[in-house]
Amino acid sequence: MTYQQNEYPLSTTDSLINREYDIVTLEQEDDYEGPVVATLMHKPPADSNSTKAVLYLHGYGDYYFQYHVGEFFRDQGYHFYALELRKYGRSLLPHQRPNYARDLHEYFPDIDAALTYITAQRQNTILLNGHSTGGLTGSLYAAQGDQRDKIDGLILNSPFFAFRSKGMEKAGINLFASLGRFYKKAYVPMESEGVYGRSIHKDFKGEWDYNLTWKPLKGFPLYYAWLRAIRRGHRQVKRGLQLDIPILVLRSDKSWREETFAPEAMQADAVLDVISMQARAEKLGSQVDIRVIEDGMHDVFLSPQSIREEAFRQTADWLDQEFRQ
Repeated sequence: MTYQQNEYPLSTTDSLINREYDIVTLEQEDDYEGPVVATLMHKPPADSNSTKAVLYLHGYGDYYFQYHVGEFFRDQGYHFYALELRKYGRSLLPHQRPNYARDLHEYFPDIDAALTYITAQRQNTILLNGHSTGGLTGSLYAAQGDQRDKIDGLILNSPFFAFRSKGMEKAGINLFASLGRFYKKAYVPMESEGVYGRSIHKDFKGEWDYNLTWKPLKGFPLYYAWLRAIRRGHRQVKRGLQLDIPILVLRSDKSWREETFAPEAMQADAVLDVISMQARAEKLGSQVDIRVIEDGMHDVFLSPQSIREEAFRQTADWLDQEFRQ
């Protein structure tokens, strides 16, 4: 599968970010597909002398378009950085399979480069904010990354710590993941109608404007090799990561398990199982604060206004509690 850029024009949000953020391309070493880059976006707070920063990591089938999230952290006095990992969003090159990875550690050099850049700007309190798969990758980095000592806290927005499936579906995922060791290019075709995408994009039932090339309604194909990488990450989290930094976990109070859209999908996590998420999150370390957002969506910060405002209020309370200066 090859990727053709600009199948859709930039969204209004993308154009706003391009105008208002400093955007840096982080060139990385070539991998098994060829040249690799990551993209780091930065917008400072009103107090440009602040030494606090938040580094945002997106999820799978995702990229940074959540402009209002950056504005929230800036209002809290933090420099806001968004990292688009290799093969995602602005970092996706024409020769690459979108969002493809054989091991989650492939993303560690991207995070290393971002942290090096941030500390060079003299920001010395750094929080990692990961959504979904970004929450999984960020947690593993905080436990194993070369520059993990620079991470002072984690903010995890519906982290992807377990597959939602059970029974035969789970057995199928395990089979495909096992085959990923041998079949690097094989993938599971996408058959969903894109319930979550329809619940958030403005052209359907949602309110958000984003690029459907970089974040398709139905997502990208699930490569066997990627499933294998995710399963390995899940197993590490299940064993426990023994992190000794403050961790905030935000999750919905319930999951939506149907494969077709209904209004209830906009009042629940339509992607992951929140009970498994809770159980795995409790094993992250010694300072885990799990806050349940009633009627929250998978990305709690994309929930309807009153609900996302509650998620922001809970986050601000945690920031004040853990990082008051």
